[in-house]
Amino acid sequence: MLKILSNINNCVRWDVDCGSTDWPMVSGVTGSFVGFDASGATRPIAAKACAQVWSEGNRDGSAGFSPDTKSTGKLTVIAGSYRALTDQFNSCTVNSPLKIDNLGRLTDGTAGTDQIVAYCTKASHAITKSVNGVQSSVNVIEYVTL
Repeated sequence: MLKILSNINNCVRWDVDCGSTDWPMVSGVTGSFVGFDASGATRPIAAKACAQVWSEGNRDGSAGFSPDTKSTGKLTVIAGSYRALTDQFNSCTVNSPLKIDNLGRLTDGTAGTDQIVAYCTKASHAITKSVNGVQSSVNVIEYVTL
């Protein structure tokens, strides 16, 4: 889940080819991060450049993407300086720098040691989301990207 709270004009959006690696298509979800290498989108852990997945995920919330995304083999990603909510996080503390874990989720990092991509501005809290008219509660954090 990804909800942009700032002006969308602060973001750059583009499509990336998943190339020879199917990790993002199989394991990724909207709001997670992917990195890039010569073959296209890949696991973010080894990447120096990364972006957040914008493509529509499976409606049941499971890993994977809509049929349109699967048929093209491309993910739509965003990058830039923006404020947003995501449920793709693991142990984020308010005001802490955030890095990306090996599953593409935000997690507490250490400035000067880890590749910091964002800062947590609001601790984990529940919001209500609606998918196909069905409402559910999901825990999210608020953060600002660099």
